[in-house]
Amino acid sequence: MLMSDYLGEEVTKNVLDAYAAETRHTHMIPLTRLETLIAAKFKQIVVPTVYNHLIKSHQINDKIVEMQAAEKEHGRKFKIIAAQQGIAI
Repeated sequence: MLMSDYLGEEVTKNVLDAYAAETRHTHMIPLTRLETLIAAKFKQIVVPTVYNHLIKSHQINDKIVEMQAAEKEHGRKFKIIAAQQGIAI
């Protein structure tokens, strides 16, 4: 996605070059454009903030599933070791 597409306004190559030029101290990049450049550089997907809680909810659910699987595996290993050592459970 191009910066122009994301922002809904034209951002020319000359403007981008001016932002990058060390000699152009007065040509500062606005925060919205900086965010877009960062997102593009690190291949991040920019989504509307309305989805933040939904995304976080799914991330938490993924961790819960992962932790439940780890808990089950540790419980299984404990039973094996306990049985080998004659520990009644």
